[in-house]
Amino acid sequence: MSQDLHENASLGAKLGHVGKFLTDAESLCRRIAGPDLGSLPLYLLEQSKMPVGLGTTYHYAFYFPHADLIYQDYIADWRGRGPCVVINDIGIAEDFESIDHEYVVTGIVLHELGHVLDRPMLFDEQAYEDSERRQFDALVITDASKRPSRSDVPMYFGHGANFIRIVIHLAYRASLAGFEISPAGIAATHRLGLSPIASYADALGDEPHRYLDLELRALVSHEPPDEFVQRWTADMNRYQSRFPDTKE
Repeated sequence: MSQDLHENASLGAKLGHVGKFLTDAESLCRRIAGPDLGSLPLYLLEQSKMPVGLGTTYHYAFYFPHADLIYQDYIADWRGRGPCVVINDIGIAEDFESIDHEYVVTGIVLHELGHVLDRPMLFDEQAYEDSERRQFDALVITDASKRPSRSDVPMYFGHGANFIRIVIHLAYRASLAGFEISPAGIAATHRLGLSPIASYADALGDEPHRYLDLELRALVSHEPPDEFVQRWTADMNRYQSRFPDTKE
């Protein structure tokens, strides 16, 4: 495996912007989801810190349940097990103007945090017996990111009702913490074949305020408003009528 790191002088300044805002985004995650994360580290690993050939060129970020172990060699401040998100800082720097980096980076990080909190466990407790297996899994993930989406899997796969609900709460808490962001800035559900996330936020009503002190992972134990459930059910029926060959 090549150990050459990504180097591009013309991107240097932009990558610096992305790195700064990743640090700020991690602090924001701590403020709005501290009880969920507890004392665990939250690793936001910049793809530019990894060897060429790892990571993804098709996504701005991805989360994998044991990514912290897979990419442990490239995490400079390793502090033990914890959720790890790989951030394609190179893609962000290339595709967005520096003036937009703060909003874009924060939205991407909060999106991935939503995936972390949508799982029963914050990270997969599996372990690796040797480094070769870890490197193999890293290459498998990279290869999978290059493949086209499966036509028999719905576009919204991995972005279910509970994920959407968590995202709306994250946006509300982030705004209260001083970073003004809309739910759509975190998850553009209309691009996944669903209704705009604003309609889901309207359906939740004042729930984000009422549950402000609740751990976000505990949301799944509390029934959402009927209107929210009806919105999701209507979307599922509409999606299946448009794409009858897809399956969960």
